[in-house]
Amino acid sequence: MENWLPAVGFEEFYEVSDLGRVRSLRSGRIKYQSVASSWKTAQVHLNVNARQYTRYVAHLVLETFVGPRPEGRVCCHGSKGPTNNELDNLSWGTQSQNTLQDKLRDGTGSNKVTAAQVVEIRRRNAEGERQEDLAVEFGITQPAVSAICLRKTWKHLE
Repeated sequence: MENWLPAVGFEEFYEVSDLGRVRSLRSGRIKYQSVASSWKTAQVHLNVNARQYTRYVAHLVLETFVGPRPEGRVCCHGSKGPTNNELDNLSWGTQSQNTLQDKLRDGTGSNKVTAAQVVEIRRRNAEGERQEDLAVEFGITQPAVSAICLRKTWKHLE
């Protein structure tokens, strides 16, 4: 079930849902979301008293359902990726937490394994072990194992 609350800062004009949608109270229509080219995340244009405001959808969801952004915190997207603005995929966190989450989710981070483990992962994958099984054993994601095996990460290691 989708839950709607008044959008913080736009309470008289818009509502935000926990599924990452924004609707106009005046028309009842769901607002169109575009992709912000700089961050590749959804944004929405809100019109209030002949003035237009552009807001990131993820920020509206967090501010409405969680509260204002704490000092020094950023919006973090979880395992469902940066295009999913559902409440259960969002949190306020530090920039380093956000970077680490992105690396783990996208399979671009391998800082949880050692050089010796990288060699072992590559050897065992070459011998036919499944990447999913190696990921579980070494405590990393399958995309991270794939990046290791394809030498997208740890390129310097033979």
